[in-house]
Amino acid sequence: MKKYSSWYPLNEEGLEASSLEGEAAVQVRRQRGLLDYGHGKSAMVWYGYFQKNSRRRLQEVFQDEWDQPGIRGQGPLVFRYYSGEDAEESMVRRARQFAKRFGGPPLFHRSTTNTEI
Repeated sequence: MKKYSSWYPLNEEGLEASSLEGEAAVQVRRQRGLLDYGHGKSAMVWYGYFQKNSRRRLQEVFQDEWDQPGIRGQGPLVFRYYSGEDAEESMVRRARQFAKRFGGPPLFHRSTTNTEI
C-alpha cells in the first residue's frame, strides 16, 4: 500500500500546512462519522487524481466548501494525498476497491459529472 500524507482539514489552513503540489492522488473524507453506503460504512466521500497543479485543482473542486464549510451536508472534511510516480494508478486502484466493497462510488461522485478519478 502506498504511503499517503497525514490528514489535513479541507480549508486554507490545511492546504497551507500540507506540501501538496504537482501530481497527486487525493482522498477526501468526513472528519467525523461514517456514511452508510448500503454495503458497509465509510467516511470517504471523494477520490481524485490531478496530473498537475494539485493544490489549485483541489481548491477548485471544493470551492463551495472553502466558501461555506459544510455546505455539502457532511460536516468538516479532511484530505490526504500521495505524490509518488504511480499516483494515478494508486487512485484508480483505490476507487475500484471502494466501488467493489461499497457497491458504487463515494458520495461526491454520485451527483456530479466529476471525472477526476
